Amino acid sequence: MGCRDRTAPPKLRRRLTARDNGCAHSDCDKPPALTQAHHIHHHANGGLTTEENMVLLCRQHHALIHHTEWEVRIRHGRAEFTPPNYRIRAGRGAPWRPDKVITP
Repeated sequence: MGCRDRTAPPKLRRRLTARDNGCAHSDCDKPPALTQAHHIHHHANGGLTTEENMVLLCRQHHALIHHTEWEVRIRHGRAEFTPPNYRIRAGRGAPWRPDKVITP
């Protein structure tokens, strides 16, 4: 069960750091200290503060997710980024998966 707080408590933050090892976007190498814990299903809309509903993102990629049509989800324990539909139609839109190995 997730906690009611919007921010990730220290134990959860450590688990996210172990899983994502910094910004989870495949084009980014920002370390965990420069990331923010992002709710995939927004906290304001009932999203839980859980490992399955959160991903570490640097400031740039956090803004990208919030202010564009990019999407992120956790699939098989890894962050998967999906570009906007207009990029998919143009043939550039396979989901992006980080090359980082993520262990439970």
